[in-house]
Amino acid sequence: MMKKIAYILSALMMAAALSLSSGCISSGTKSISDDYMRSKVVKGESTRREVEIMFGRPNTKADLGSDGEVWEYNYTKTTPLGQKSVDFKIKFNSKGIVERVDESQSDVKVFQN
Repeated sequence: MMKKIAYILSALMMAAALSLSSGCISSGTKSISDDYMRSKVVKGESTRREVEIMFGRPNTKADLGSDGEVWEYNYTKTTPLGQKSVDFKIKFNSKGIVERVDESQSDVKVFQN
């Protein structure tokens, strides 16, 4: 019985160590991470089609008429320090080329009764 408890405890400790060393776990928009988005979306080069192929459909789209369009992707990432909400806004010009990429992050507040 003690051997079994020791085995379970060591397995739990190893899982905790792996989760701390692996960075983060994400939920929300598929195939997206801060570093990946920053490295793949190139201002003045990337197109709407390329962005959609890489990251899928955005969570929201805003049509700016002749000024283009803004797409927003958001997800939640979990790190050893807690959860963060991450939002990426990509502005496309009227030709469908990336003009600007904005990123914001905020702590996720967990409310308990």
